[in-house]
Amino acid sequence: MDPRDREKIIAWAQELPAGPVLDAGCGPGHWTAHLRSLGVEISGLDLVPEFIGHARARFPEVTFRVGSMTALDVPDASQAGSWPGTR
Repeated sequence: MDPRDREKIIAWAQELPAGPVLDAGCGPGHWTAHLRSLGVEISGLDLVPEFIGHARARFPEVTFRVGSMTALDVPDASQAGSWPGTR
């Protein structure tokens, strides 16, 4: 992870309101796990089952699931934000 990216992500995470965050398109899960280590209540979502399998194996303390951003299985307005970058 590039140090400049880490600084931007840390600043973004510090501005989040309390509540769950969705890492939409989490890939192998490294940013999801990093945000969780900063205290963000976060889970990862990706379309690619292999990415989710890798993320679960590498970061078992984080919740990851296979799914689509266009068909989320969470109630409207139930997330404090999403990564990348909206809140």
